[in-house]
Amino acid sequence: MELILKLCTWRNWALTALAVLVIYSSCRMQEYPRRWYRQWRYPPQGHAGPGGDEIMRLKEKRDSAALVHRHLRTQALLAQAEAEGFDVAALRSKANVALQLNSLRDRHKAVRMLTEVEFDAPHKKVRYTPLYPAGDEEEIPADVPGRKVSENPR
Repeated sequence: MELILKLCTWRNWALTALAVLVIYSSCRMQEYPRRWYRQWRYPPQGHAGPGGDEIMRLKEKRDSAALVHRHLRTQALLAQAEAEGFDVAALRSKANVALQLNSLRDRHKAVRMLTEVEFDAPHKKVRYTPLYPAGDEEEIPADVPGRKVSENPR
């Protein structure tokens, strides 16, 4: 009992409360020193300069040309579907709207719309003919992929 009375003094209570307060505040405020360190160690980039403007202009031009090329490829795909007898008017108008979104701000939306048009473009089902007739199981060479596996494992 005497030990407890020696440990529970006003000074020890104050030190314990201060330690709890420091631990609690360090857990709550730890993002601020990290942010200050990151800002000091890795400051934000300034203006890129005249060479950077040229690079960004060329990148913008290249991305714009890539979108136009993708639109032409999509139009060819739709023309093929139209030649096969499918109605592609809605998809064609969606592709044209995507071409109008050819700006730096909206280019990702345009690419997404063209991707959706390419995915939704109708096409005829392809009919595959087997390499070997179905009844000639005995005559199929051993190295043909897709050959049935024997039922008795070795």
